[in-house]
Amino acid sequence: PLVAMWLAPASAFGAARVARLAHGAGPRLGGAMSSSYRALPCIGALLVTAPGMWGVGGHLVPVDMPAEWEQARQVIQADPGTTVVFPWYGYTDVDLGGTQHVLDPWPIYLGGDVLVSSDLRTSETPTPERVDAREKPMAELVTRLTAGQPPSARLAELGVRWVVFHRSGKFAAYGRVLESDPGLERVVLSVRVLVYRVKGWKGPAVDEAGRAVGVLPVVEPLALPSTTAPFTWYRPYATGWLRGTTPATATADGLIRVPEGEGPLWYWPTLLVLAGYQTTLVAVAVAGRRVHRRRRPVRAPPAAVD
Repeated sequence: PLVAMWLAPASAFGAARVARLAHGAGPRLGGAMSSSYRALPCIGALLVTAPGMWGVGGHLVPVDMPAEWEQARQVIQADPGTTVVFPWYGYTDVDLGGTQHVLDPWPIYLGGDVLVSSDLRTSETPTPERVDAREKPMAELVTRLTAGQPPSARLAELGVRWVVFHRSGKFAAYGRVLESDPGLERVVLSVRVLVYRVKGWKGPAVDEAGRAVGVLPVVEPLALPSTTAPFTWYRPYATGWLRGTTPATATADGLIRVPEGEGPLWYWPTLLVLAGYQTTLVAVAVAGRRVHRRRRPVRAPPAAVD
């Protein structure tokens, strides 16, 4: 929406300017030709969006999400926390009115912090596309999971609270290992979808002694910790996180290591984004005022009276 706020009026102003130039170039380019130039943005929009009106030639078909998907989402959103999705691949088979091999839709459907592989397996060499340091330890965990080792202890160390397993014939071994892991509690069981709670999850953060630390979210990305001691926050690390004015660091697993001190947790690059939004809004407002003044009718001076 913010892009459209400046792109739409900018396109209209540009078309109006082209129309004025065409009108001033000579009588042959005025009149109907000028009106045609003014209609160019509308014509362009129709050309771009028209295929979507017919489902892109029938290639897009709306479907209702299965009830088991909705049940899984309701359980996780009631008690939010980091969620990992198995099978651990960028593309997976899902049954939505027929089995389809698609880009894993669970992260978008669940929302929140969903940990899923960004490696699309386009080559034999792993090529993760997302800058999330947690992917490497998760890939190692999946290797051990495939070999039959229970994953719950390691999932708790990574701050994972929920496990969503979407059944697929190729990954039947996943289900056997998850079902036999005593550190996982089955919450949702259906034909295709299973949701497990990681029993070892302690909270959104833990201190050096392994005790839970409260982190109160104010507005993303600003939070208030309940302690002044250092602790590990179960969120993916990125350069720019601060506690007050002290930079946070990364743990070996790619989580945020919050230093000792006081002050809120915040992400300073957000200020640059907000500044960009504000600049856009101000620019649109200034442009609108200029157009309004330009179009204000000029009143004729009163006639002189003898």
